[in-house]
Amino acid sequence: MSLELQRYTEPLDNSELSFLLRKEQKDRKQYYRVFDLLMVLSFIIPFAGAWYKAYDGAPNAFSAFRYFLSVGGLLFVFSLSIYVTYRINLYKVQLDIRDRIKTIETNHITRKVSIAANNTC
Repeated sequence: MSLELQRYTEPLDNSELSFLLRKEQKDRKQYYRVFDLLMVLSFIIPFAGAWYKAYDGAPNAFSAFRYFLSVGGLLFVFSLSIYVTYRINLYKVQLDIRDRIKTIETNHITRKVSIAANNTC
């Protein structure tokens, strides 16, 4: 018996393609919602921080330079995190839709383990 794994590609049939299209549309909408929320938060968080500093009595709590620097930093971090998440998850689905192929892999099960929590193996 050969332990060599087989890997090949096949074209998607219509039901698989329609499933991927629905999944891509739903995930894309969710990414836009999260992106919108993070963009709003990137402006609100520095503003709330300035009010907190003003409440503590800090001089020059409302510095425009510090505000826009924090907004820029948060925009960069949030945009980078959304982009990395997009490339890891949604981009692969979009490539499958564009190329209309699926990858088939065979795996060899070496051990069977029983899971008592949901009574499965």
